Amino acid sequence: MLALTKVVLITGLLTFDSGKTWFTYNAANYALSKGLRVSIYKPVAGHDAWTQYHTVEISRELKLLLGHDVSLYAELLRVKPSELRLVNPIDLLLSPLDVEPYLNSMESFYRGMENQFSRIVLSRVSKCREGASSHFLVKENIAKVPRFLRDEINSLAEELNAEAIDLKTLLSLLTSREASIELSYCLEELAEGRDLVLVESFNNAVLPYMDLRNSVSKIVVVSAGKALIYDNPREVWRVIDEGLKEDVLRPLMTDYFIRRVKPSSIVGIKPRRSIRAIDEDSAIEIIR
Repeated sequence: MLALTKVVLITGLLTFDSGKTWFTYNAANYALSKGLRVSIYKPVAGHDAWTQYHTVEISRELKLLLGHDVSLYAELLRVKPSELRLVNPIDLLLSPLDVEPYLNSMESFYRGMENQFSRIVLSRVSKCREGASSHFLVKENIAKVPRFLRDEINSLAEELNAEAIDLKTLLSLLTSREASIELSYCLEELAEGRDLVLVESFNNAVLPYMDLRNSVSKIVVVSAGKALIYDNPREVWRVIDEGLKEDVLRPLMTDYFIRRVKPSSIVGIKPRRSIRAIDEDSAIEIIR
């Protein structure tokens, strides 16, 4: 149960390429080598249909929308295909925009590429209690995708029996109270019989869902070469709650609280030599 399981939240300082996935994999690999019972939880995952096109093919094979990071975790922890929904209940496939319609308005193209919501084309929402998944095709976004990818994603959506949905409805579904309750249930299932659960957040968001903070015993913010460790999450939540009184979004990004809360410790992270090589120095602090 959660009361007996250490839950470590790992998030990034940057929107992209902070190194969360490598850090999480490394910590889990090290913990396993010490005989600990480990789970990795990625409540919300995102992957790109262009730069990670192989995830489209993987999803077609599995009949389940799934990203590269989760497939790495599943291999490390020997997760059964039937349990992938538990490790990652919500998955988002993003696509780049087709540049051609924007040739006379490149500013709009750049703004669209920076807005992740405008690039969500396919989504999976799984319910751990029911063991079932629903897929959704975002109809206004798929129309903006380059032709080859659009055809491939539409084909995948058909194979997954995806329901056409508008972006506003999808976002309401993902941020609903029901979704948060379901994500908490998934965590409880993963924590059963485990010593450690590593929870990877989404990009540089502090929390992938708000109820998670009731379970977190340690926060790690990952950046290139360094990880900031916070052993007192309550102080972080206090600062965020104060900020939310003035702004509904900004305090939920990691750079907000690290300006205001001093980390308990800072550890160095070595460059990744291979996915299976263990950086023991950075991992020790996580399981301590």
